[in-house]
Amino acid sequence: MNRNNTIETSIHNGFNNGLDHLFAELKRIELILLAGAKRTGLDNNQTSSDSYNRIHSLTTDTESIFSVVFDRSTNNSNIDVVNQSLRKLESDIIQKKQESQDAGIFLPLCELQRLFNLSAFDIDIVLMCLLPEIDPRFERYYAYLNDDITKKSLTVNMITRLLCVHLEDKLEAKKAFNQDAHLISNNLIHMYNNPVHNSPTLGSKFVQIDERIADYLIERNRIDHRLRSFTNLYQPTAKLPDLIIPQYLRERLFKFISHNKETNPAYHFQGQHGVGKRTTAEAICNESRIPLLYIDIKRMLADDISRDHAIRLIFREGLLQSAAIYLDRSDLLINNEYVDANNSGCDALLSELENYPHQCFLSSENNLELLRYPRNKLLVTIDFSLPDYAARKQLWERQCQDNISIADDVDFDDLANKFRLNAVQIADALSSARSVALWRDPENGVITSNDLYLVCREQSRQRLNTL
Repeated sequence: MNRNNTIETSIHNGFNNGLDHLFAELKRIELILLAGAKRTGLDNNQTSSDSYNRIHSLTTDTESIFSVVFDRSTNNSNIDVVNQSLRKLESDIIQKKQESQDAGIFLPLCELQRLFNLSAFDIDIVLMCLLPEIDPRFERYYAYLNDDITKKSLTVNMITRLLCVHLEDKLEAKKAFNQDAHLISNNLIHMYNNPVHNSPTLGSKFVQIDERIADYLIERNRIDHRLRSFTNLYQPTAKLPDLIIPQYLRERLFKFISHNKETNPAYHFQGQHGVGKRTTAEAICNESRIPLLYIDIKRMLADDISRDHAIRLIFREGLLQSAAIYLDRSDLLINNEYVDANNSGCDALLSELENYPHQCFLSSENNLELLRYPRNKLLVTIDFSLPDYAARKQLWERQCQDNISIADDVDFDDLANKFRLNAVQIADALSSARSVALWRDPENGVITSNDLYLVCREQSRQRLNTL
């Protein structure tokens, strides 16, 4: 308490980063919890008095951050004082948030609200669920509010009771927990039944924040753990002028990108592995200055995750990373010979693709058998053929510039003419030849013409075996 008989929650400085803003909003949620508990009489639970005393005896590293609920003097404040302090804090947050956004400071909580079209009520739910993830004392506090030491999470009923005053508001608020509501459909929060009292009602369900969303809000922006086995995030370095692709294709790409900068189209890149599809996607992303989220569909299908759920998490990850999405071997997800009877994954992909605000790349080795074309997304198909003689020579010369010792007898013209290898096969051939050279001459490891002919013949043999 301070001399003005209000709870001390003033924001003395602006928000220098997203965490400053987040902690201010969490302080606001603390006051909402305190006001709601006083209004509803939850702070008078006699059967939980011992639990309440234990809460105030706990000490954590976050004690200096969260000092409202766990401070005895503020808990003894009447509800008018709490509401007055809440209004002042809300006013401070609005002002400081605007100043920070005007200064170009990134605030993850505001971005989350924008990305998923969340209401203020939705944000309050997210923050209430985030508190125990940051300070474990809130588990005991929620158990105290539930008047049950086994119930350490908020329930739907408890949330609506704390945030809403009138019955009609509580009933309306429960729509936020419908399956098609933004919080649920985007997997921002999860609901689960009490394992002790398995009640089927919506109001009795526990509510928990999604781990990836909690990480995002505290600025630990790593890829969702459910996606990591088949997902990587790249900061593109390839450039369109440097691509080793046919001149006509390079010119078309330049024209198309310059005329469609605002549309963020979807591209279907069709061709064999190693013909430059991913490098081209990286170059397009480099032009747009956005990262590329790479998805290995073959690995995804082998992982223990449902196709529909994986696709939704992939596109959500793309939003959180502000990235373009590259789906390698998307034909495995779309074409009839691979999909199941329910078109699992295919429908989800088209649905997500239609509404995605960034560029998408569907990479395939075969034609895509789309059931329908995306309605709100331009989809352009580009065929990538095996590199011709001139392109192969360029690939050999460029690959050999990467600190590789090459003998004078190596003839790139002859290699390009005799072996029809793609970029990946040429890179693999050089790696194999370097190993042969180092085994023969550990001190120098100079790659000779014989080394390259040996490994190129093996590459060609492997290619024939796969046909």
